[in-house]
Amino acid sequence: MRVLIVEDEYITRTFLSSIINWEEEEMTLVSLVKDGIEALNIIEKESIDIVITDLKMPKMDGNTLIKELKNKNFNGKIIVLSNFDDFSSVKEAMKNGAFEYLLKVTINKDELLGVLNKAREELKESNKLIKDNNIVEISSEKLKVDEYLEKYLKGDKSIDLEKSLENKYLKDYTFIYLRALSTDIENIEKEKKLNAFISNIISSCALYINSKFISLINIKRNEYVIFIKANKESDDINLLISNITRNVAQYLDMEFEKVIHKKCSNIEEALKLIEIQREEDDYKINSKVAKCRKEVKKIVEYINHNLGKKLSLELLAKLVNMNESYLSRIFKDELDMTISDYIKIKRLEKAKELLKQSDMRVKDVAINVGIQDQLYFSRLFTKFFNITPSEYKEKYNKL
Repeated sequence: MRVLIVEDEYITRTFLSSIINWEEEEMTLVSLVKDGIEALNIIEKESIDIVITDLKMPKMDGNTLIKELKNKNFNGKIIVLSNFDDFSSVKEAMKNGAFEYLLKVTINKDELLGVLNKAREELKESNKLIKDNNIVEISSEKLKVDEYLEKYLKGDKSIDLEKSLENKYLKDYTFIYLRALSTDIENIEKEKKLNAFISNIISSCALYINSKFISLINIKRNEYVIFIKANKESDDINLLISNITRNVAQYLDMEFEKVIHKKCSNIEEALKLIEIQREEDDYKINSKVAKCRKEVKKIVEYINHNLGKKLSLELLAKLVNMNESYLSRIFKDELDMTISDYIKIKRLEKAKELLKQSDMRVKDVAINVGIQDQLYFSRLFTKFFNITPSEYKEKYNKL
């Protein structure tokens, strides 16, 4: 089901686009626009099932838009947004054919989703839910490209993509690399929330930047990449990046430590850029350690040489004769990561090297780096490197 949001207030537009995981609900947020004129332009170009529109807007208000859509024999459903003092406008909208109305001040996810699902059911019953063969064909193409990109960027070089699709979507495209602060992505829920939020922002901007293809891929716990095949130049790409970074900071209280975008001529250029950023990240950690106070250096050195042992905060604090909370604070201040994150990264890096040894079993590697639970080790390794320990071992030993 394809949805268009028409709302002149930026905050309300952003709120409406982000409170629902559109993909999860099997809906597509086609675009966000500011007034009725922009909405009509979109509807002329795109197939739309549901229009969610404000009533009071500049240039063309909601009721004028509804009348125009009625004159154009629009078969979809129209949901209007109103304030407490808009009763007469709401009454006119319903009289002109609006399906339902929602109060802006009280609207929430469940209420909006309920009305959308109700509209979807009525469209299905009347057999007016859009079934555009061209859209299905294009979606099928993009799904193939999405699948290829995700597997390729996560290390599977065996997957092939039809040359025609590669030329159509992955030649002379814009590539965006986003790396969030690892301390902001503490668990899988935060990762999913950030992924869904970025996805919603991209969906809302897709038509604005006149894109032929946009793909968002979460390649690592805190790493995201976006591929854009667009007709317009970088000004709109910069606006998209600004929307992502600003909204993520404002609504999720998260930051990106690295944001890069570049015009690429092929897929290999994107992969190279990712590798360079990761190398720079490793160098940055080592450079920071060199400049740290002696207590932090001592802790880092001890961790690096004792990864197979139990490393508790209590033990590390005693080594440098410091209070545990104070040690935690200065470690994070100087290295931009928690002690537990540093230990985790170093253990997994060592595990990667050990797995290259043909005589080392996965279980032995886990124990060797201080992780007794093999299942937990496998989950952690897979999450960090996007490949299971067994697959990595097999793949490396084939080289």
